[in-house]
Amino acid sequence: MTIVDTAQANLDRGLATIRKNYDRSVTRGSLKPEQLEQRLALITPTLDYAALADADLIVEAVFENMALKQEIF
Repeated sequence: MTIVDTAQANLDRGLATIRKNYDRSVTRGSLKPEQLEQRLALITPTLDYAALADADLIVEAVFENMALKQEIF
């Protein structure tokens, strides 16, 4: 999975949230630590929209700001 954002700080914050959620699953015992690392390894953060060129599916999750949506698309 590729996650694209316009700011590195946003990517860092998003990945930290994902890790925190997976950490909770490990603490509860519903996920093994090695599974956590395997899942995180599947995520590629980037600032480059060109990384989406070969994507089979793209989910847009931009704030409801028309100017921002037009800039992206």
